[in-house]
Amino acid sequence: MKLPESTEWLLHCAATLAQLAPGERASAAQLAEYYGVPAAYLAKQLQALVRGGLLTATTGPRGGFRLARSADEITMLELVETADGIAPPYLCREIRQQGRGALRPEDCEQICVLAATMAKAHQAFRDSLGTVTVADILATLPAGASARTRRLLARAPSLATSCPGVPARKEGFPEAGTAAWAAVATLHGDKPHVAAGPLAITAAMQVGGRASAYHQD
Repeated sequence: MKLPESTEWLLHCAATLAQLAPGERASAAQLAEYYGVPAAYLAKQLQALVRGGLLTATTGPRGGFRLARSADEITMLELVETADGIAPPYLCREIRQQGRGALRPEDCEQICVLAATMAKAHQAFRDSLGTVTVADILATLPAGASARTRRLLARAPSLATSCPGVPARKEGFPEAGTAAWAAVATLHGDKPHVAAGPLAITAAMQVGGRASAYHQD
């Protein structure tokens, strides 16, 4: 089975957020810069983990994401299935009962051996991930890794500080609710790059050589 690239992003982000000090948060912009991935798209993916109850999100100058539960209460299986769904990768369509070689219905009362084998493999995959927590992942990191992560995250700009002199939100656009997003958009020349999700719209445009960012629910 092949998981999308965004799954890798979310697993790393969850492990990174688990390394924050109590009360600290990291914005989508900080996480995106830390890993060198598109901020707008990462914010959209992080939304799935918020909806799934694995992350909490707040907005404002000191807003961002953090784990919704302790690291030893979140498994890798929860992260993967919240991000990518729980549908099995193999779907048996019973082609053994069609075409020139079709078997009789009475010969297909037992589950197809191929479907059974694939289901067994998928369950083994789930069982394996279900026994590993985010805390288990952190336990394998070398000494000093968490301190380095916090130090580098602190250097990354947040939405509120990446545009000196420009307010984090435009008048008339009320601050978003706690479930909404604030993502730094990627600029393309003088055209705004807009990232829209169910909960938020983030836009950035080139204004006098700097970015003006605002968001709304």
